[in-house]
Amino acid sequence: MEVKTGYFAKVKKYRADGYTTVSIARSARYYAGEKYIALAPPYEMIHLPDAEYVPKYRSQVLGELTQADVINDLQKIGEKVILLCHEKPSDFCHRQLVAEWLKDGGFDCEEWSEHCEVEKTQEALFE
Repeated sequence: MEVKTGYFAKVKKYRADGYTTVSIARSARYYAGEKYIALAPPYEMIHLPDAEYVPKYRSQVLGELTQADVINDLQKIGEKVILLCHEKPSDFCHRQLVAEWLKDGGFDCEEWSEHCEVEKTQEALFE
């Protein structure tokens, strides 16, 4: 199973590359696709300062889940998934906390980038 993170603006690109897109946001007006709300922050947490948000998200959201259960749930959705939220990769987003949490549980999870996809394609040429 492959899990990456990304943002809504690139949904078409992710899907074209064979990924199943999965929203981990409470709301996404124009997104029609899979959702995994268990990883979404509660509305009252969204506008907190980062110093307050991060520990609350870790305890109140991630603390209620296990990495293995999340991976099992995501695997039922697809073999290659991208967890989506609104912010650009350069901005702070809870998906970064999710990726870190999954890594702490032994599961690889990184932000999707076109650079990574090019490297995979080049590696396949030499296999």
